[in-house]
Amino acid sequence: MYVVTMKDGSPKKKMLFRNIDGDNLIGTAGKKDSAEVIIPKSNVAAVKDRSKARVTAGATVIGAAGVAAIVISALRAD
Repeated sequence: MYVVTMKDGSPKKKMLFRNIDGDNLIGTAGKKDSAEVIIPKSNVAAVKDRSKARVTAGATVIGAAGVAAIVISALRAD
């Protein structure tokens, strides 16, 4: 899922990227919503990938929990 920021200041659009056709980015509104979203490349200021951010945050939380479990088990061993 990508969040696209527009140059003209219009609201950000969320899209699941599918294809590039000439000067347009083509995608769908979401995994369950098959409405087609077409955005002209000339109007795009920035694109942010939301799925990577969630995976990284989840991995950080899982890693911290793993370290805490190791520390607790090491303390109990003594």
